[in-house]
Formats: sequence, structure tokens, C-alpha cells
Amino acid sequence: MEDEELNNVNGLILDDYLKASLPLKVYIGTYEASKLHIIERFSFYSLKKAYPLKTGYIIHAGFPIWGLDWCPGHLEGKQYLAVSGHPDYETHSTLLYATKPKKSAIQIWSFLPGSNDGLCNNPQLEIFIFHAFGSVWDLKWCPLTSKIDGKLGFLAAIFGDGCARIFSIPLSNKTNETLYMKLEQVKLSLKIHDTRCTCLCWISSNRIAIGASNGQICILDLEKKDPNIPIISFFAHSSYIRNIASCSPSYPNLLISSAYDCTVKITDIRDPLGDIAFIQRQRAMNFILQWWDELSCIILSDNMCGLRFIFFQTLQSSNHIISLDGTLWAVAMSPVHPFVAVAGADGTISIVNFIRKTFSKLRQPLSIRRIYQLSVNYQDMSYLLVESFKPEKYQKINSNPIIFPPEIGITVASWNPTKKYGGWLASGSASGILRVEDLSF
Repeated sequence: MEDEELNNVNGLILDDYLKASLPLKVYIGTYEASKLHIIERFSFYSLKKAYPLKTGYIIHAGFPIWGLDWCPGHLEGKQYLAVSGHPDYETHSTLLYATKPKKSAIQIWSFLPGSNDGLCNNPQLEIFIFHAFGSVWDLKWCPLTSKIDGKLGFLAAIFGDGCARIFSIPLSNKTNETLYMKLEQVKLSLKIHDTRCTCLCWISSNRIAIGASNGQICILDLEKKDPNIPIISFFAHSSYIRNIASCSPSYPNLLISSAYDCTVKITDIRDPLGDIAFIQRQRAMNFILQWWDELSCIILSDNMCGLRFIFFQTLQSSNHIISLDGTLWAVAMSPVHPFVAVAGADGTISIVNFIRKTFSKLRQPLSIRRIYQLSVNYQDMSYLLVESFKPEKYQKINSNPIIFPPEIGITVASWNPTKKYGGWLASGSASGILRVEDLSF
């Protein structure tokens, strides 16, 4: 993987790859005291202006956000966030089949911490990566623990044309300027015949697992002579694989996968055709599937709008965490603290410390803190962003999910993985609103 994959281009081609989007009209504040703010494309608004005690930013990404991940190789100093999604607001979700090649882009934003390691300096659009591979459904940085000279790291992504690609991201040497680059032919990619790649996860810094729409899982080894040929390929499900997660570092040979056949399976890649562990099957598909190594537990959805966890040692009984009014879209786990960020189609994102309930001798309900709630007014296409909610005691309510406007859905969330900045939470919505906030208080 060399830098030849990315070529410097002129920023004037921006409108050729991304359709011009209207400025965002966002009312920020409480219902009574909210004020209208106009946020232009690729510009931002500081939360400190409306809330003096908060540090964070609201950014207009310019397209619906579906991929979000912090670069893990920078333990201190400037932090980098990769953002991806649909090329425009007219493109709809077409996960079941590959789409025609379409021009789109990936953004790399940088955040420079202040003197007290807070999120107080203005963000910068560091790198703009143009490509013609369609929507980017998912992207994840390679889990490197140290810096590479001249590179930010390696980025793996699932594109709308049904192909998975891995490419290196250079370190920009420009100051206060955006580096525009074009992604051409990628040397490391996976295209499966008569199917499409749907999800991915890094097993280690040199191995990656990729799920497909026909139930197949392929594992690539980047250190092999020809890394484009999978070292392992097997069928784990009978239908479309929605999520895949690695149990590393505690169990580096185990993979967890969920599919549209409503099953969750644990597979040992040393013997993928051997016995497979099944987690109790549900009537609904699991939209969420994550592995939390610190507690050796599996986080997965509970009937579309709920969240539960299962200890790896038992795999029998599950424990309910939280339920939303709408479908769960994303869950963010952190390697440095026990707070889980839960985002859904109802336009809310909340954090909860479920360990406190799990290991406490007192049977007390969970304390839920709602970070913010997004709503839309179709008359003038303005958004209302409400926050400063009081912590509330959670009580499980058995209810059916409500249909919400698709624009307000919080589609993805990500905690900063470093210990120093572990309280930084990034979240993106289908409206193109990217929010990065420091919650370490």
C-alpha cells in the first residue's frame, strides 16, 4: 500500500464529486430560548457560544453521514476523524445490491486539543478524498498503536459498488489548508463474484475480516505476498451479513457475526467449518453487534429498538440495557471508560454506564443521560437541536418502535479511543450534522 493510490488534485473539482447542499438551519438551545443559526457547508458552530460550560462543535458535513471513526494511532496531540456517507441527499439506502459507480468523497477532520487537553480549538477539514466508488457504508482505521512516518494510518471501507478497499492516508503538511486528493486504483481490494461486501472489522493490524451479502466471510492478511487473495473464506450464514466483530485481543481467533436470518454466531477462524456457537435467536434481526473486550461481553440489539448484553462465558441469558422510541442505528463502546453511547432513529443520542447496574448489589434503575435530541420542521427544512437534559432513571417499557423522519436519525457514533481524549464523542446524522463534543466533566 503506497501513496500512489492518492493523487493531489485541485479543490475546484469539489462540485463535480459532491452536489452543492443548502446551508443548515439549526435552532440551538431549549425549546423556549432556541436561536436560529445558519451553518454553511463544511463550516462549524461552537457549542460554547450557546452553552458556556460545554466544549464541542456542530459541523455541516455536506452529505448524509453513515461512517465515522477516530484515528487510533495518535495518543496525544492533534486528533483525526474520518467521515463518510452518501454522495448526496437524493441517494437512498440500497444495501441489498451493488449500485452503479457514483462520485463521492471521504472527509478527514482534525481537532487540536487546548492547553488543558480540552476540545477548545476550532476543527479543520484536513483532507478531502474524492472517489468514484459510490456511497461509503462503513469505514474503520487500522488499529495501529504507533505513528507511521508520513502517514495518518490505513483506512478500510465498504463502498456502494460492493467492493471493500484498504488504502493509506497521508499526513498533510499544509497549515490551515485543506489537502484535496483523489483515490484512483486501489492496490488492496476485495470483490466477491455474484455478491457484494457488506461489513468489515479489523482482527489485528495486519488481518481484516469482511462479510458479504451471500453469508460469506473472507479474511485477508496484509502481510501475505498477494493480500488480495483471502487466506480463509467460509459461509457463516444463509443470508446477508449485517454486522461482524472480532473478539480480539482476548480471543483473536473468534469472530461474531449477525445476519438477516436473525442469527448471531461465533466462529473460530482456525476451524471455521467446525462447531459454531449460537446465541439465542430472535424474531427480529440484530441491527447492532459489538464486542467489548474489557468485560468480555457481546453488545447486541434487542427487538430493533432495545439494547442488551451477553457475557461470553455463558451465552445463554442476556441483560437489558436501554430502549429507544425508534430503531437503534448505532452504539459506541470505549476502551478507556464504561459509558455506552446509544444513537437511534428518534434523533437522540444517550450515554449509560450499565456496569454500575451489573455489578452493584443494590437493585437500582440505570441512570440515563441524553446528550441531545434532533427534530425537523418540514415547512422551512430547519432543525431543532435540544440538549441539557437532566439525567433520568430508566425503566423498561415494552412498546413498538415509532416511525420518525429519516433526516433526524443519528446513524453513527464513535468515542475517541485514546486515554487522554477518551471523553470526546463524535456522532453523525442523516441530515449531514456532525457533532463532536467533550463529555469528560
